Amino acid sequence: MTSNKIFSGIIFILLLLLMTGAVFADNEYDPAELLEIVDEQLMKRIGPAQDFSESQGYVNEIFENNVIHQRYIYDGKGTDALLSLFPVSEEIMSSSKYLNVTGTGLKKFHVSLTVHQAESVPEDSGGACWIRCSDILMTGKGRENGLLIVPGYKAFRINAGEVAELIDLSALNPEESIKFDLIRLDGVIYVYADQEYLFSFADDIPTSVLVDAGSLLFASGNRIRCNFDDFNLHY
Repeated sequence: MTSNKIFSGIIFILLLLLMTGAVFADNEYDPAELLEIVDEQLMKRIGPAQDFSESQGYVNEIFENNVIHQRYIYDGKGTDALLSLFPVSEEIMSSSKYLNVTGTGLKKFHVSLTVHQAESVPEDSGGACWIRCSDILMTGKGRENGLLIVPGYKAFRINAGEVAELIDLSALNPEESIKFDLIRLDGVIYVYADQEYLFSFADDIPTSVLVDAGSLLFASGNRIRCNFDDFNLHY
């Protein structure tokens, strides 16, 4: 082999290594910068936004241990409110507003929404607002996997319906309107509050993912009212 061929081979290998390194570098995103580039570079398709008119609302009644709970749905604010005539004996989770991200080929998305805990009775212990990313539509309730976010309390991982603490979120004040951004890339969910990066979580969900939001009435709670609005989807 001539020296020219050896030199050409070395140059080819170096170029290949440089190109390979560039690919890896492009796929490694800094979470602090991801929110700024996600819609322009990674998820340029815009899904249907959900803003709510103020002209509609309805009431559902939930019966639990001979106690009537009235569930108010105010579409004007995207509000899900639970009102119990007496303190409840156990926690009740209710869901009303959601973005359904479906399709086996849709493995990445950027969802944003605002959350506001408008009322809690008793104060600070009536209940909480929550956001969930899960495969509940595929597995059914009690077998779902994913992430549960409770502003002002904690984030939890869900594994086959079992909930375990993941990270503390007590620094967030749910009584103030908070804009959440949830970015899912390669099975990892990046979570932001008011454009500040909070944490990331590998959900290990191979199927479609549901992003929903609702209210949780605590045991001994009488009322919780949560406002959800400004749902937006990029994918």
